[in-house]
Amino acid sequence: MALQSLSLESAIYGYLWNDEDHAFWQTRIRLRPDELVRYVDAMRALDQFYSAMDSGLNGDAALDRVSSREIRARVRAYNEWAAASNYLDQLYCPAAFVGEDLEELTCSVVAGRAEVLGRGYAHDRRHLLKEILSQVPQSVSYLSRPARSGIHDLAFDSELTIRDIAFAMVRGIFPDALVEDPTEKHAGRSKNVDLVIPGIRTIVEFKYIKPGNRGVYVDELKIDIGSYPKHSLCGHLFCVIWDPGQLVSDRKAVIEDLAGPRSHSGRSFTVEVMFIP
Repeated sequence: MALQSLSLESAIYGYLWNDEDHAFWQTRIRLRPDELVRYVDAMRALDQFYSAMDSGLNGDAALDRVSSREIRARVRAYNEWAAASNYLDQLYCPAAFVGEDLEELTCSVVAGRAEVLGRGYAHDRRHLLKEILSQVPQSVSYLSRPARSGIHDLAFDSELTIRDIAFAMVRGIFPDALVEDPTEKHAGRSKNVDLVIPGIRTIVEFKYIKPGNRGVYVDELKIDIGSYPKHSLCGHLFCVIWDPGQLVSDRKAVIEDLAGPRSHSGRSFTVEVMFIP
């Protein structure tokens, strides 16, 4: 989700604390071109650092794996300040990677920059579901590494494997989530839905993009969108498109084509499209 919002809007979404209201505000921050470049560079460096840490290196050795000399120097300067101030829990924190100005912009409500979408967490559990789904790439990356625990050789190379890891993540927060739940029968047939969360009347459908199906997946999703309203719990449909090879170059056009309010057989629902990673 974060990558998608950066690509389409040059924007970051989040919940930021506001001292005046003593509450979290749901915000959108549109990054300027120079800020966008620096933010993406910082996130890439942070990912390199975490990957090195996952391989067993300590913090200093992992930082050496970061390709940007400028960011390495920034983190070391930040660590010196944190150590001198006895803030040892802030060593190698994300703020060290993004720099002081981007830290302020992305971690607090800056007047004139943060667009307030709502005050307080509105208990929008569909938004929470979307946040969880946006983290699937991080979970896949973590589980794909050589693991000291002995878990290894996991392959996330099909819609079913991506669905299963997403289900494991979702089920902890939405205990009523169901996998492969059938729609109502029509002409003696029913269609299995990848994930259903009854409590929020939401269905999730996954599509894995490979060279062999990138020319037909949109038509396949349109068929799914026409079929799933037969499910009594389809109030909202998330189409999650897993595109690890970045094979889809026209993501914005696909989202505009598929997403939005729909009505079928007297039932109204909303379609939302997510590309990940």
